[in-house]
Amino acid sequence: MVRPIGMQQIIGLKRALIEAGIPVTVHMHDACGGQTFRLELTDAEAPREESLGRARTFAELYLGRHLAFDGTGATFWAAD
Repeated sequence: MVRPIGMQQIIGLKRALIEAGIPVTVHMHDACGGQTFRLELTDAEAPREESLGRARTFAELYLGRHLAFDGTGATFWAAD
């Protein structure tokens, strides 16, 4: 079973993304069967793919976890 990502970790990740100047926020979706998260661009002028790519890399490093992403590159879940 995959360890859940805690609420405090997500709050910290959101703050760290702001501090790193990455224009992306994280939304948490929690259900009985598991959790998913969605990255959302916070600056409409920022390049979407570049910003999401930076956020994906940053999130894995910050959380110290392997994350799996869907085809959009915006929705993810813990994969370890």
